[in-house]
Parts: sequence; C-alpha cells; structure tokens
Amino acid sequence: MDSKLLELLILTLLISPTGALAPGPLTTVTIVIGSRGGYISGLKIALGHTIVELPYVLSLILAMSHVKYFLENIIVKLSLTSFAIIFIIYFSYLTILDASKLIKGVEGSVKNNYLSRWRHAPLISGIVLTGFNPLFLIWWYSVGLPIITGIVDIGITIFPIIYITHVWLDYAWLAVIAEASKRGLSIVSRKIYGYVLLGLAILLLGLAGLLVWNTLQTV
Repeated sequence: MDSKLLELLILTLLISPTGALAPGPLTTVTIVIGSRGGYISGLKIALGHTIVELPYVLSLILAMSHVKYFLENIIVKLSLTSFAIIFIIYFSYLTILDASKLIKGVEGSVKNNYLSRWRHAPLISGIVLTGFNPLFLIWWYSVGLPIITGIVDIGITIFPIIYITHVWLDYAWLAVIAEASKRGLSIVSRKIYGYVLLGLAILLLGLAGLLVWNTLQTV
C-alpha cells in the first residue's frame, strides 16, 4: 500500500471519532428514536446522515481539485489553514465543555417533547439534523480539512476507501446507542464518556498543533 494512502487512512481513523462521538442533535435524537426502534432506527438515521454528507464531502473534494493550483498560493494556504486551526480549537473547546459536564455529573437540557416529533421518521431525522447542523458543515472545513486535502493530493480515486474508513463509525455508533436506548442500557458511564471526549479534545488540539507546525515549515 502506498505510504501516503496509509498515512491518510490512519489520519482518517484518528480524526473521525471527534465528529461521530461528539454529543449533538444527531446523537440525542438517536437516543430518543432508538428507545422504540432499536439499532434499525440508528442505522436509518446514519443513512440519512450519509445522504447529506456523501455529496457534500464529494463536492468539497471536486471543488478543491479544480482550484488545486490556486490553493497552492501561500496566502490562500495560510488563510485556509488559519481558519481551520481556529475552528479546530473552537471544536476542542466545545468538546472540553461537554466532557467537563459529563465528568462532573451535570445533566443536559434535552427537551424530549421537541425531539419526540422525529421519532417516527429516523431517515428524515438523519437528513434534516445533518443538513441544518452548522457545526457539521464547518467540521469538514476545519477538522476534516486534512482528509479533504489528502484525497485531493493523492487522487480522487481513493475517495471511496477513505470515505468508508470515515463513515463506518457513524453507523456503528448510532446503531449501538439506539439499541442501548431501547434496552435501557448505558454503554459507558457518563464519567467515562466524559474522559473519552476529553481525550478527543486533546487529539483535536494536537491536530491544530500539527497544522501550525506544517504551516511554519512551508513559510
């Protein structure tokens, strides 16, 4: 296997959990819907998520492929990298906040009466709560940017491999938490989940530091 492809696969495996495992509307509504539909509902929500994410990510890759030489301009590269670093740090900050609440045992403010309207339409839930989630859209412009640029650099033919490496976690995670909700189980304690999120936040900060280092090497 090509070394660049192997590095991108490993990077994708490391980065993807920062989006998939982070608390958000998709995870919350999966718990609500999963209480009735189990893992099947979780898989349907993940499919709805994919229906939005797949063309969105592909369009970003195609757009960057067409302006590849423009992106190699040092000013453009610095601007994009700076934007990515700022939002990676922001995502890390949000993740640390969520982690601290879970570790301290602070209850969330989920309004089940609002979320219950989605429980009979898991596929639609996945589509709507993905397409209208600004944090998801920005994630691919910031945290996921190294994945996008890596595909552009190696070639778009590797996209299916990289995307599968990324998206399987969405299906696994949403199916598991939906089934756990139906059975009245807790996958891990709130505190352990909080520490997992804290680890992901540290990983995000490490990614930001790596981007800073790589950028300084090109200046």
